[in-house]
Amino acid sequence: MLAACLAFAGRMLAVEYDVMAAKAASARQAGGLSGFQAAVDSNRPSAELPPRSALFRGIMRAHAAVEEPGKAATLLRLATADMDHALSARPSWGEAEVSAAYLAMLRDGAEAASAREALRRSYAAAPFLRGSAPWRIRYAVSVWGLLDPETQSRVVDETVWLARAT
Repeated sequence: MLAACLAFAGRMLAVEYDVMAAKAASARQAGGLSGFQAAVDSNRPSAELPPRSALFRGIMRAHAAVEEPGKAATLLRLATADMDHALSARPSWGEAEVSAAYLAMLRDGAEAASAREALRRSYAAAPFLRGSAPWRIRYAVSVWGLLDPETQSRVVDETVWLARAT
């Protein structure tokens, strides 16, 4: 029994270390620092990553696609695999749904049904997301006439909530 507990604890430590490394690489990229490219270029299959690591790597790849137009198609394909893994492991995960919406917007265009559907799912999963709210609101306003009434209502609710919170 003790051996099983130790093995489980060791596995959880390895998972948390992986997530911590992915989060740190993502923060370096967001801060304009070096030291994140290895994570973006990693050929480790999405299915082998912890869901949170897949989310961070997918976001990093999406941002890299914006910065490297020549590699955009490949990076967006890889980022999609990362997001799909994260969402299959944790359905209705608000942050992953927002990231999937951003990714779909980059990949398919702002008005694409896939991007608007991912935005709708992000609101259904998490009506209020402080860190993602500004992007969600800006994006929603840019495609307002194409959104269903329920999503429009949720955007208004989040906008009011964010205004009050700040």
